[in-house]
Amino acid sequence: MALLTFSSNHNSRGFAVSELLIIAVVITMISGFAFVQCRKRQNQISRSNAAEQLRLNLESARLDSMRRGARTSKQFAGVTILSPRSYKVSQDSDSDGNLDQPLIRNLPNYELKFGGSFPSAINFDWLGRPVDTESHIIEYPILSVTDSSGSTFIKFANSGKPELSNNPKY
Repeated sequence: MALLTFSSNHNSRGFAVSELLIIAVVITMISGFAFVQCRKRQNQISRSNAAEQLRLNLESARLDSMRRGARTSKQFAGVTILSPRSYKVSQDSDSDGNLDQPLIRNLPNYELKFGGSFPSAINFDWLGRPVDTESHIIEYPILSVTDSSGSTFIKFANSGKPELSNNPKY
C-alpha cells in the first residue's frame, strides 16, 4: 500500500495582518483624496453655473434697456445685488414698456456668496452701458461669486456687456 505524503513548503504563506492593514490604509487614503477632488470640482461647477446665471440676468437687463431705449433712471433695467446670497432683476419681461415687479434670485448653494458691498445696483442705459441713477456712465468693479474653492468673476466690457472669467485681472 502506498502512503500519501504531503510536503509543506515553508516559502509560501498568507498575508500578515499588518500587510492587510497597510493595504487598507493606502486604499482609504486614495479614496479620500478622490472624494475631496470630486467635491471640489462639484463646487467649481456650482459656482460657475451661479455666475453664468447672474451674467445672463445682467445681459438680459442690458438688452431690455437697449430694446426699450431707456433714458431715465425709472426706465433703466438692471440687477441689484441685495446681500451676499441674493439679487433682484428689474426688466420689462412682458414688453408693455414698463418695468415689471423685480424678480428675487438666490444663489443655489449655501457656500456661494457675492463679494463687495450691499446693496449694489447695476443699471443699463439705452446704449446698454452701465450707468448710475443720474444717467452718468460708470465703470463697475468686477463682480465675484465666491466659495471655499475659489472665485468666478464677472467684468463689464466697454460696451457694457458682462463677461465671465476665472481671472480678476483679465
